[in-house]
Amino acid sequence: MTYFIFIYFGLAVALTAILTASTCHRQFARKKQPSSGAAYSGAFSAATIAVIFSICYSVGARAFSLEFWTNPALPGVGRYLLQWTLTGLICVVPAAFVAAKFQRNTDNDHVA
Repeated sequence: MTYFIFIYFGLAVALTAILTASTCHRQFARKKQPSSGAAYSGAFSAATIAVIFSICYSVGARAFSLEFWTNPALPGVGRYLLQWTLTGLICVVPAAFVAAKFQRNTDNDHVA
């Protein structure tokens, strides 16, 4: 179980860095400076992918049945939304670092 937690958060942080960097690159292409919105979109997109990975890994094909989502004995939608929110909040920190690095790079490009 502990390995799954490390894999889960490692996947989430790696996806956060990749998705935030691609969002910042897209803003560069549009001749705009990366904003905090790039960090939030990268963080919560990575959290979405990580939660979907978690559901598919732990439940498998049962996740596609209505019984899984409506059974009161199972975690249900509320707990997965809570997992998504907490993972997204954890992923905001590395996303902010990536966005800040891209903002510093743009500031240095304008000075030179």
